[in-house]
Amino acid sequence: MVHDTMAFTESGTPLGLLNVQCWARDGIGSKHERHKKPIEEKESWKWVESYHAVSQVQKRCRNKSLLVVVADREADIHEVFAEQYNTPDGAQLLIRAERSRNRKVVVDDKESCEFCGLNWNSNRL
Repeated sequence: MVHDTMAFTESGTPLGLLNVQCWARDGIGSKHERHKKPIEEKESWKWVESYHAVSQVQKRCRNKSLLVVVADREADIHEVFAEQYNTPDGAQLLIRAERSRNRKVVVDDKESCEFCGLNWNSNRL
């Protein structure tokens, strides 16, 4: 399998690949073992790796460009958000949520909504 991270301008002009990862899936039956594996051994780790690679490019841009990682629902995992949190000068994230949720955070005794998921009616989309 291949997971690539492609860069585009705001107008959609392709700039090139920022990251490429290749791997082969385990044999049949390994799906049932996935809950026992550490995140680094799961396919979803590719999103953390991709975010890290884009953030390294963002650091080299030194505020001349804003890089945004756009990802599908598979990237809606704690480890991706933790990577962004731990990389304050890294890329921004835009992830299609896997499920609706409301998460409140408290910073300096002030409560704010960090992520407010939307309950979409699939018939309206």
